[in-house]
Amino acid sequence: AGARSVPARHRTMQLAAMKRIAATGLPWRVRDQKTGIVMLLCAPDSLVIGSALSERGHQTDEKLLAVTIPAPYYLAECAVTQEAWARIMGSDPSVSPAPGHPVNNVSAWECLEFAKRCGPGFRLPHEAEWENACRAGSTTPFSHAAMIDALQMNCKVRRNERTPEVGVSRDA
Repeated sequence: AGARSVPARHRTMQLAAMKRIAATGLPWRVRDQKTGIVMLLCAPDSLVIGSALSERGHQTDEKLLAVTIPAPYYLAECAVTQEAWARIMGSDPSVSPAPGHPVNNVSAWECLEFAKRCGPGFRLPHEAEWENACRAGSTTPFSHAAMIDALQMNCKVRRNERTPEVGVSRDA
């Protein structure tokens, strides 16, 4: 695959995000010593979260909501690996154990416990924080487009097929 050009509006959004990150005075990328998890800084921002009536897949209970994220926060660069989970929780509950692959077969409660055991500063993101990071300054449902397919999400797995390795795109 050839190099993709970045549209001008995306470059503008990237520059604006870089300025907001720099203004915090915090490192934009850190590695937690205990877990090995790489965290990326997300700058304070104001955005509209939710789903527009015209958005494909819109649910009737979804509303648009203007929110402000007043403080910077860190979010993991990639999904939690099976190794990181086992290091903190003592075992790997994944259906298909594989080094470097995301942990699976865990509940929301177990994820909260994982964050608690990781130590101070670890928590699950609030909905607005998650959506802010996923949209990356865009007004589309995804950071780069209005739609995304299963291959781009790295989640479509056939029976007896492992999930993709963390941080590796299938279409790369």
